Parts: sequence; C-alpha cells; structure tokens
Amino acid sequence: MNKKNKIIEKEHDQLNDNVLVEIINANIHLQDRIVLQGINFTLKKGDFIYLIGKTGSGKSSLLKMLYADYPFNGEKGIVLGYD
Repeated sequence: MNKKNKIIEKEHDQLNDNVLVEIINANIHLQDRIVLQGINFTLKKGDFIYLIGKTGSGKSSLLKMLYADYPFNGEKGIVLGYD
C-alpha cells in the first residue's frame, strides 16, 4: 500500500507566551487503568522542573502525555502557550 498521511494544521490563538506548559487536573489511563491522577503544574519561561521517582511511578508517562504520545485527559492543557 502506498498511502501517504496528510497533516492538517489548525491555527490556534496563543494564550500566554510566558507559560510554556500548564496542566490542570489531568489523568493518564493505560489499558483501562488509571496510571496517574490529578496532575497539576505550571512551567513558565526560565523555570526548571525535575521529575524524580521510583521505577514505574509515571515519569515517562507524564512526558509522553506532554508530547501527545498518550491522549490528554484533563480540564486544561497548555503546551508552548497554546491550548
């Protein structure tokens, strides 16, 4: 099969150029199981954030949600100032 995917870009208004990432009340579900629940944080320009925790505590799952490898499931999610 020689089918090519077409990427459709949607224009969004930038909400806040100072906020890089803001997550409000997000949950991560994998295979009908809640892996992380009630995630809340804001990362602004110039901030540093450290993810520490035991093996299997959800660090990689959180990052995968941020770059859309896992579906976002929460009240609000802003990445690079866009909703």
